Amino acid sequence: EWIDRCLAQIEMANLERELDQDPAQVEMKVRQHLAEHPNDTAAQVMLLKALHRAGKIEDCKKLLEEMEQRGFLEPEVERIRSEIDLQEKASLDVAALERTVQAHPGDHAAVLQLAQALAGRGEYARAMDLCLQLVEEDRQGTGEQARQLMLEIFNVLGDDADLTLEYRRKLSMALY
Repeated sequence: EWIDRCLAQIEMANLERELDQDPAQVEMKVRQHLAEHPNDTAAQVMLLKALHRAGKIEDCKKLLEEMEQRGFLEPEVERIRSEIDLQEKASLDVAALERTVQAHPGDHAAVLQLAQALAGRGEYARAMDLCLQLVEEDRQGTGEQARQLMLEIFNVLGDDADLTLEYRRKLSMALY
């Protein structure tokens, strides 16, 4: 049993190295492994990574739902879920939202939508500045949604990213 677990870990490490070159091949291999070992969480995470790299977002969502049933998501899985959530917001029209916010600066819902659109496009600093504004002005309403958006951005960037460190500190100061 111990040797089997070690071999499985080695197999997953090898697949991790192949992930950038051929995510479809990694997906196929992991699915074969999961057919024999359906409860292997490391293999499930690897499958999610392969699906995400291959751009199979709907398959990622289905797998994420299954993984959420366990009640715990690994940090890598949380990061991918956050990336998918933010990518879905990228389709919002930033220019139109910016015009709306300029015309109605007190429209917190529009400011939140603009922050979401910017985050979806990868403009994280601008998005988080807007989120901080909402947290300070409308803490119980859109401020809570803005705080959640910031947490998603932190997940995507990672704990050690300069933006994460800077804006976590700013968020803490805004909340307390």
